[in-house]
Amino acid sequence: PEGLQKQLDGLFTFCSRFQMIVNQLKTKIMIYGNASTDQPSFEFNSSKLEIVNEYKYLGVVLNSTKCVRGDKFKVMTEYITDKSTKAIFMVYKKCKSIGRVSPKLSLQLYDSYVDPVLNYACEIWCKSKMVANIERVQLRYLKYMLGVKDSTCTPAVLGETGRFPVYIQQRIKLIKYWHRIVTSQPSCLVRKAYNVLSMLTRGGFQTWASKICEVLEYYGLEDYWIDETKVFECKNFITTFIRQVKDMFITEWERDIHNFPVLRSYVHFKSNFEMEEYLCNIRDYSLRKTMSRFRLSSHNLQIEIGRHLKPKQLLHERLCKQCNLNVIESEEHFLLYCPYYHDERVVLFTKILSCDDAILSEEGLAFPRLLKSKDDIITFSVSKYIKKCFKKREQS
Repeated sequence: PEGLQKQLDGLFTFCSRFQMIVNQLKTKIMIYGNASTDQPSFEFNSSKLEIVNEYKYLGVVLNSTKCVRGDKFKVMTEYITDKSTKAIFMVYKKCKSIGRVSPKLSLQLYDSYVDPVLNYACEIWCKSKMVANIERVQLRYLKYMLGVKDSTCTPAVLGETGRFPVYIQQRIKLIKYWHRIVTSQPSCLVRKAYNVLSMLTRGGFQTWASKICEVLEYYGLEDYWIDETKVFECKNFITTFIRQVKDMFITEWERDIHNFPVLRSYVHFKSNFEMEEYLCNIRDYSLRKTMSRFRLSSHNLQIEIGRHLKPKQLLHERLCKQCNLNVIESEEHFLLYCPYYHDERVVLFTKILSCDDAILSEEGLAFPRLLKSKDDIITFSVSKYIKKCFKKREQS
């Protein structure tokens, strides 16, 4: 405390000599480590300075910690989540007068107004692991765009829109920034500061460089951390890293959609991690929402309702109540076989066969083919049929 007060006195002497003024409203004291019982006080120009636990500097919120391993950016995730949520509501408000915009435009608005807020200075404060609060911001936006329930399975939402999680974007930004530092001139001040952090990390301390080490190790690129000269030798390091990050996530995503019981139908017609074309081709929001809910099992068929009953209903007990076939009311049964929707199905098949007479030729492949089809007429007809049948089902 005595040393800090001496520095403040020296700063005041310097400012007085050169006629400079310090804004004392923005000048705060933050104490790191275990403070003594009697908290010290500090003065500048005979005015007492406020001691705070948090301080926002250049848009990044810092907080005091009790130990050296404490997280100095603990409150940053809450702060950035709150700000980005407000940005989302600002987008909703601006679009209110024109109604629902297309998914393509909706994602462009997200990338322009929300993503910069959500990832602001993430190279500094982001974690090496996924943070649920931050991921929830993008997921809420995507679910609202699709018109599905809040409980809709996350892998399906990401797969349907072809969007990578926020933590993937942040890891890429983090490594890009690290690459910029290690390839800078040795005399660069930031490079010198990083060298100190790197040395401390190799000595067992937790620093910003520790996150770099963890991320590179996770993707099997720890050699670049052990020997930084390899970064100079690899001309396409960033491209290699981005490809590795995305490929590993897509592999995990493919595994996840096969492991979630709720996505038992989804895996039959979804194979590529990309935005589905129907989101751009079906302009009517109600039809597009109906198709999204049906594909992502965000509906009220018995196969889905039974999951939420208490006690949970067994799969073979979730029978269709609209017919006497005594079978599970699944998406496939609803779309192709339930006799209750026979008249609507005749109209659907007539339109489909006029576009592609082979799409219904093999019984076991009809369901995935209908939902994988990229033909505008088929996609529109299927969504219209699903909406009409759900309406009929509700009225029964």
